[in-house]
Amino acid sequence: MTARIPSQRLFPRIQPLPLLLPLLLTTGLLAHEFYVSICKIKFDPETHSLAVSFRIFTNDLEDALAARSGERRQLGEEKDDPATAQQIADYIGEKVAIKVNDRPVALVFVQTRNDFDAVECIFRADSIDTVQKLFIHNEILTDRIDAQTNIVRLNINGAKKYLNLNKQLADETVAF
Repeated sequence: MTARIPSQRLFPRIQPLPLLLPLLLTTGLLAHEFYVSICKIKFDPETHSLAVSFRIFTNDLEDALAARSGERRQLGEEKDDPATAQQIADYIGEKVAIKVNDRPVALVFVQTRNDFDAVECIFRADSIDTVQKLFIHNEILTDRIDAQTNIVRLNINGAKKYLNLNKQLADETVAF
């Protein structure tokens, strides 16, 4: 008669925790917070206007608005109420300046759009005949977050250019 070996001895149960623990620990060490906004500026020669949009992480924008007003607003609804939209427009108006051909440009607030974890703030600037030189100052969130990067994507006269602005370099001029 042959001796029967219990199946658990042949195939010992593998404990997942000892195998996963090193992976979990190293993943946590490599992970870090990500602070970025994206600004898109596009010139439309037919309408003589700039389309300007800002995409900002919702929680960072909520924190910035709360710090300014002392009132916490929940962003991310399908459409923000008019008071919240105005607060967002005012905040961006304080943190961003654009000049075209050495002339200040007035940004007109159009709307906000909410998308999962970000808010898109849309503006326009009218009465712009040509763009030969564009200056942008963008300090969105840099007063609150030292690691904040504000990426600017320009589409002017068919030329595409990209800028990385931050706390140390908040403005730049580009010729077209």
